[in-house]
Amino acid sequence: DRLDVTPGQARALGVLTRHGLMRLSELSEHLRIAPRSTTEVVDGLEGAGLVERRPDPHDRRATLVAVTERGAGVATEIRAARRAAAATFFGTLEPADRAHLTRILRALS
Repeated sequence: DRLDVTPGQARALGVLTRHGLMRLSELSEHLRIAPRSTTEVVDGLEGAGLVERRPDPHDRRATLVAVTERGAGVATEIRAARRAAAATFFGTLEPADRAHLTRILRALS
């Protein structure tokens, strides 16, 4: 299954899709998880062919992570599935209630 990724992997894929190529340490900061955990997440994504590691041309000690073409496709599918689920879940709300909920959720983030 193309969408056979863990929630943590899906989050990492989303961050990389939105922000582009980044160091593992930057990804750790975006995900708010320990570097070791980030390495495990990236290992899984890399094993599935969704991301690739590249040497940082400016720092030989650093590694960059990039989304592959396949990874970009999976990220698009994940976003579409989430939108469809949200539409189903929140579709019963009146438009004014959806607007209030959106405002509240934005205030919390």
